[in-house]
Amino acid sequence: MRRTILASLTLMLAAVAAMAATGGPSDPVTVAAAGAAPASPEAASPTGTSPAPVNVPIRPAGAPTPTGRPIAAPVMVSGVVDAITKPSVDVQMAFVHPGRIAQVAVRQGDLVKTGDVLMRLDDEAERVEVATLKLAAEDVIRIHAAEAQAAQKAEDLKKLEWAQKEGAATQWEVEHARLEVIIGEMSTALAKFNQAQDQGKFQEAAVNLDRMKLVSPMNGKIEQVIGDVGQAADVQTKVIRIVNTELLWSDVPVPLPVAVSMRVGQRVPVEFPGYPNHPGWTVGGKIISMGAVADPASDTMMIRVEITNPAGRPAGERVKVRFTSQMDVKVETKQP
Repeated sequence: MRRTILASLTLMLAAVAAMAATGGPSDPVTVAAAGAAPASPEAASPTGTSPAPVNVPIRPAGAPTPTGRPIAAPVMVSGVVDAITKPSVDVQMAFVHPGRIAQVAVRQGDLVKTGDVLMRLDDEAERVEVATLKLAAEDVIRIHAAEAQAAQKAEDLKKLEWAQKEGAATQWEVEHARLEVIIGEMSTALAKFNQAQDQGKFQEAAVNLDRMKLVSPMNGKIEQVIGDVGQAADVQTKVIRIVNTELLWSDVPVPLPVAVSMRVGQRVPVEFPGYPNHPGWTVGGKIISMGAVADPASDTMMIRVEITNPAGRPAGERVKVRFTSQMDVKVETKQP
């Protein structure tokens, strides 16, 4: 299909150039889109209007144009490219810790919201560890004991300094008491440091406990549940897949001559197939990103189209994406 479009486009441009060079008809030339059959008004665009014909304005033979001077002729080119839709969000989840699955809270097809618990590992040991570390993190007895000892040693130092003035204590005794005060202050600081460490260990254990469950990161639908209660799970096994198809994406390989004239945000019609008791559907898509590197083998460039999906069509359908763009073609004219 793409090679046919490119070949037809080349022949079309050659014909335009030949007509301009020979002083052909002065009326605009209408050229059919290469490789695309005439579309019905309903399937042509979201608004129900057909794409504009390919109009190539040609100057009359007697026009005051210098010999050989190029003329920019706007040409409307349209074509249809087959593509496949996919979910706009597709997440496959696995546990970050190995363990035994203790709870599966969802089934395939369930709708979930952000924060919903999907699956949980056996976390009894982790809960006991969290409870133990919480007691240590909240314990202030060691700090209070160290502070009381430091205060007592400071009071002893005052009494020895008074006794030294009265001649009842030696200098060695006073110096020893001062060292005990310093040690008491350091013991208090150490008790506070140990409590801070215990608090950090408690927080780490709480995080690890929280990681024993899988929580939905988004609103969506459960597409696949692999694990079951009692089975072992490791960090490499994907156990749940969540998708969101409220918006569909389609990566479309567009012929390069057409793709270079497209732009992000441009609207393009997308035609969905029809089935028994399920009619076809045409909706306006939007270009949300364009590739920066063309494929030299197929002479195409990848363009991503975002499609609204109010009808709830499944992802993975084959669709037809219709592109229409304007190209400025330069032709040379000659005076007779």
